Amino acid sequence: MNTYLEKRDTSISTLSDEKKKLIQARILVLTQMVAEYERKGFKNCKAVVEAHREKQELKAEETRIRYFEKYPNYLYLTDEEFNDVLKRNNLVVSEVERYVGDIPASCWEAIKNEKVDEEDLFKYYEYEDIPTRHSTEVGKGGLVSDIFLSNVNRVAKSFLTRNNNKVGLKIACPRELLRRETSNLSLDPIVFRYLKDGGVLVITFWK
Repeated sequence: MNTYLEKRDTSISTLSDEKKKLIQARILVLTQMVAEYERKGFKNCKAVVEAHREKQELKAEETRIRYFEKYPNYLYLTDEEFNDVLKRNNLVVSEVERYVGDIPASCWEAIKNEKVDEEDLFKYYEYEDIPTRHSTEVGKGGLVSDIFLSNVNRVAKSFLTRNNNKVGLKIACPRELLRRETSNLSLDPIVFRYLKDGGVLVITFWK
């Protein structure tokens, strides 16, 4: 299995509170700098683009630290790292109900006893839950055009598809294990959850 899953990155535990404060202070400096440029209309200059990129990297590091501390028994992977695991090992993501293979006892215990806060997970939405769907008027008595409503509905449905596909417990495994049970595979499944702030939390994986 990919090296990302071989061991938890314990180097994160050496980060002090001071280090986290430095990250937050740097994000604040970058935010203020971008605001100054944008007030003068320079929204796409090199300094602004680079500042946005650095902020994203710092926020990603903040997220990694937060999940490391909050879930010491699980493995956090960024979207990029997880996609690399899938690609390198030729795994596909699916609902756990489609999995037909065996589940080792130790992995089942981890799945059965998993504890992940709902606030960190994607929430399932119905079409009626999308606020923009109800925006059928503009101003006082002004009706929204059919084209506008069509675009709103398209965006709402796209959101539902992207969001709801990330709700619930997922499994990444060889495609064969979604069709038939076999013991001839060298690659083992990964059980995980998508996190609302990006990345995945690996609950367990077959070893």
